Amino acid sequence: MVSFLFILGIIMAWNEQVGSNEAGTWLARFDSGFRMVIFGQIFGGIFSFIPMLMVNFILREVLFEEKNIK
Repeated sequence: MVSFLFILGIIMAWNEQVGSNEAGTWLARFDSGFRMVIFGQIFGGIFSFIPMLMVNFILREVLFEEKNIK
């Protein structure tokens, strides 16, 4: 996921100015890649937490069944 976000950040800022870096430079592209990784990890975790929690709640009987050990 980190690699995907980094490459996506580079592609999205191919000819864009990022921060104080000039447009089209590799420094701007890498800066955008690192920013995409940081924000993607933070916001991806926040937005995916609720659906994952819902799936676990719905499938709780299948995923967390108690075994009768005697």
